[in-house]
Amino acid sequence: MLGKIVLFDEYSNEGKIEGDNKKLYDFHIGEWLSSKHIKLNQNVSYEVEENEARNISPYLPNSQHNIHLNIKILIVE
Repeated sequence: MLGKIVLFDEYSNEGKIEGDNKKLYDFHIGEWLSSKHIKLNQNVSYEVEENEARNISPYLPNSQHNIHLNIKILIVE
């Protein structure tokens, strides 16, 4: 999904993302997948799990760096 960071508290390391669907999603800095600092109004890509934003990264249009893979492996013995 795409959205933007509308709130980030450096003391609690928690924030909110407003999605393109206008819903707000809570997040913790542990879900931030970039070495760059979080900035307000920054466009981001993310996934939603249990109504929270996960796997968050800066959104860079036309970039090869916005690929998210979700791979599940089942090993049967």
